[in-house]
Amino acid sequence: MGLEAIALGITQITAIVAMGVFLWQVFNRRFEGVDARFDKVDARFDKVVADMDTRFERVDARFDKLEARVEDLAKDHQSLARELSEFRGEMRGAFGRLAEGAVVAEPRKS
Repeated sequence: MGLEAIALGITQITAIVAMGVFLWQVFNRRFEGVDARFDKVDARFDKVVADMDTRFERVDARFDKLEARVEDLAKDHQSLARELSEFRGEMRGAFGRLAEGAVVAEPRKS
């Protein structure tokens, strides 16, 4: 009876070990496929990130150009405002003299 118990125990242990080895191989194959899929997904994400970086660089370059144009326009606006203010002052002076009736022909200053 003791030998039968030992033989039954060895059979059960062998079956458990065989099942463990079998399941290990099955899961190993499955996980290798999953790892390959994750590698593909990582490669796709790397490509998407690289594409986004190039697009953002182009957009940043466009914004830099627009910013430079806006700065130039602001400078032009300031110079035009100054010239307009000077012109307005000259016109007020000329109309003021006209209103007083003391118009004298003066040579234009250039």
